[in-house]
Amino acid sequence: MNNDSEVPDKISKNLQSAIMKALEEEKKSRWGLILKTFLCASILALVILSLLHLIWVDFFSHLNIAVAFLIWGLLVFGFALYFYPQPRLQLEGYWSPWVFAKLLIGMTIITVIQLAICPEFALMGIKSPFSIFEKVTNFYMSFGGMQACMFLCGLTFSFLGAAVAFSVIRKTFMNSRWNSLFSAMGVALLGQLPVIVLQLINEHSRSYFIFWLSGSALALGSVAVFLKFLREKRTAKA
Repeated sequence: MNNDSEVPDKISKNLQSAIMKALEEEKKSRWGLILKTFLCASILALVILSLLHLIWVDFFSHLNIAVAFLIWGLLVFGFALYFYPQPRLQLEGYWSPWVFAKLLIGMTIITVIQLAICPEFALMGIKSPFSIFEKVTNFYMSFGGMQACMFLCGLTFSFLGAAVAFSVIRKTFMNSRWNSLFSAMGVALLGQLPVIVLQLINEHSRSYFIFWLSGSALALGSVAVFLKFLREKRTAKA
């Protein structure tokens, strides 16, 4: 009985603490928030873009600069949501800006890693530095050419990305409404914006973009629904 009563008390104390902290942040200068947002986004962008540069060092063009600014912009937006004064709590079905921020920042980082290890699925003609991915590409091509390859690449990379990014906020999926799940999928796709832009500006990959998008949307939706029903089923059994 003591353990049962301690859980609501702990939640209540955490909620009160989060609300008080949010009220204190509301009183602080907005310039401090802006400075912290840009500083964190810039440092993280510098780190992950250094990784991307090591892979793309032989392919330097205006695309590199455009992608770098795009990634930085996504991180700025993500950290702006993260630092925005609000109760920072991860509760069942509660999709706050803080939760969406963690999803956006996480998916953006994962997207950069995807581009680093297998840039070919976003930019045709740039081979992967890891031979295993060339074998995977050839395997996917055997199912039906570029259409199948792009669909399966979108399915694979988005599934792996969602499995990592969604798991960080997995508690939130429980008891979530369907519109919240669609919002989560939208934010996850936003985190993959560098891949989307690179495919759309490339004449070759643009023709197959719909196949990549279909695979990606299917993967994101599958992981989101799986997490929702898995956690709800576990709670029902308990």
